Amino acid sequence: MRGRQKKTSEAVSMRGRQKEPMEKKALEDMQERGQQMSMRGRQRETASEAADAAEERAWEEQQANDWEDWLEDDCDVPCIFTPGLTFPRAEAALAHDREHNGFDLVATRAALGLDFYGTIRMVNFLRAAVARAAVPAAEKGQRPSLPAAEAARIVADLSAKTWVADDAFLKPTLPDDPLLRELGELGADDEDWSDDSDDDVHGGAGAGAGAGAGEDESKTSQPSAPPPAAAAAGASSDGGELAQLRAENDALRARLSEAGAAHASAAKLVKSLFEEDEKVVVPDPAFESVDNDTYYFSSYSNLSIHREMIEDRVRTDSYRRAIEGNAAALFKGKVVLDVGCGTGILSLFACRAGAKKVVGVDMSAMAPVAQANANANGYGGVMTVVRGKVEDVELPLAKGEADVIISEWMGYALLYECMLETVLVARERWLKPGGVVLPDVTTVVIEGLEAPLTPAGRGTLDFWDDVYGFNFSAVKAKVPARQLGHSEETDVKVLDPEHIVTGRCEVQALKMCTMTIPEVDFVAPFALTLRDGAEGADDGGGGGGARRISSLIVSFDTHFSAEAGCVETPVTFKTDAASTPTHWKQTVLKLPQEVLLARGLTLRGRLSIKRAPVNPREILIDVLDLFVEGGTAEQAKRVSVHWHMK
Repeated sequence: MRGRQKKTSEAVSMRGRQKEPMEKKALEDMQERGQQMSMRGRQRETASEAADAAEERAWEEQQANDWEDWLEDDCDVPCIFTPGLTFPRAEAALAHDREHNGFDLVATRAALGLDFYGTIRMVNFLRAAVARAAVPAAEKGQRPSLPAAEAARIVADLSAKTWVADDAFLKPTLPDDPLLRELGELGADDEDWSDDSDDDVHGGAGAGAGAGAGEDESKTSQPSAPPPAAAAAGASSDGGELAQLRAENDALRARLSEAGAAHASAAKLVKSLFEEDEKVVVPDPAFESVDNDTYYFSSYSNLSIHREMIEDRVRTDSYRRAIEGNAAALFKGKVVLDVGCGTGILSLFACRAGAKKVVGVDMSAMAPVAQANANANGYGGVMTVVRGKVEDVELPLAKGEADVIISEWMGYALLYECMLETVLVARERWLKPGGVVLPDVTTVVIEGLEAPLTPAGRGTLDFWDDVYGFNFSAVKAKVPARQLGHSEETDVKVLDPEHIVTGRCEVQALKMCTMTIPEVDFVAPFALTLRDGAEGADDGGGGGGARRISSLIVSFDTHFSAEAGCVETPVTFKTDAASTPTHWKQTVLKLPQEVLLARGLTLRGRLSIKRAPVNPREILIDVLDLFVEGGTAEQAKRVSVHWHMK
């Protein structure tokens, strides 16, 4: 046994000695193959880099060609200070402003020390300011006009540079504004002009202008300066220059990636708002689009807003009484269109009033819910709900088939969200001649409010006049202007009627059956006097018992009138402070300075409400030429104030 074990051991040993040179050779072969593979890998990598570089150069050349073609295409470039006038190229539009309006954009940019982004802010600021101040055309085919006084005010506001740090003006006031896309070409001869500033996009015009002064050209013309070592290498060899360009390209790609990530994060957040709220009807992705209406319609997918509106008894019961109380005259056997039907409550009132056919249209995700409500209440054969925008949708109605259009379109200050234009479009498409729109009249109302004083008759800021016996007026002087009075933002709240010290002034009546879409924007005069019993105590300072008007209050009245056929049951409801509160509340326009108004004097001005140019769902509110008639010389000075309701 031991002998066989020994022979076996020797045989194993022999095989081991024979195996050693074989393993060594195999190892050498593997190393050689590895070197060959490594070399082929480096060759492929070099070839890949060359291909990438060639592809990138081709892409850049194509982009440059596309950009040149874009600039060469003729387009309508609106003038800045002549509303409605356009030219095929930016140079011509700016030349017109320079020669006829006395405004030189390029010279103004230099005088204000603006960089590329500062100039974008300036153009968008001017576009918005001119849109607010322009007087609508008197007749169809005419252009709007800009009063000389308003133009002077805009230039003064421009010089004040209050807009220069406002990033809202980085967003075009006019969508696809052709003037903005040609800014780089217009400033190409200016050595300080660069859209590739080292400053961050949000750095502001002042920062950009300051950074460009006194620095070498290479530093101000690169989007992202390379490290010093890379810059030195770029100055000494072509390889270093390539490395520098790659570093800059990588920096730009990183910024693009960050922007994409931010967009994705925002989209995820919006989506989560729908997924996490159990009271939300999740929108159908097929109906989602990225425009000014996206979030407007999405907000109406939330059940809470519909409950708030339905629980507003002033609103809902007024519609019910107007529809069911005039069933015989207006609804029985008739065709009814409900614009913005929501849950379908107004459509169901029409069904119950005897309508033979009711069509509801709504763009929000609530549309199928409204149809389910109709089916559940036995009106599925009468009522049809279509999801879509009135401006685009096809309805099961022939042109001029509807006898009645009903809609609850009103927003804060009546016109916020501006659904009125949609109702007028529906009227032109589907209402028969002699048909009616309900409600048929809405009226904008303005009043004056005196802010309540703090205890002991002291104003909020008067606190600093006496702090434990010390005069802190130096602190009072440091309070920011936005806290002292005027803010461009409006406030919406239910007010105490005791604080309304003037009478009501009905500023503008909107008649749904006859008005045109341009009449949605309006400018109208108003006059306010103290209401009976509103005189204050004599303040001993010559005020003669005057009241201090700190804010103007906007509300509206809604009418289902006999003129529209509501003869049996005419209905009116009001949203002012003296009436039962509604979900519309009252809109507060806080004045920058209190106005002293006594008995016998009149506070006069003009109220302007217009759709915002960037997002027409928002409104721009201006009080123009506000003054006290019959007062002192100081009170006779006219002031204008602006608010943006977002």
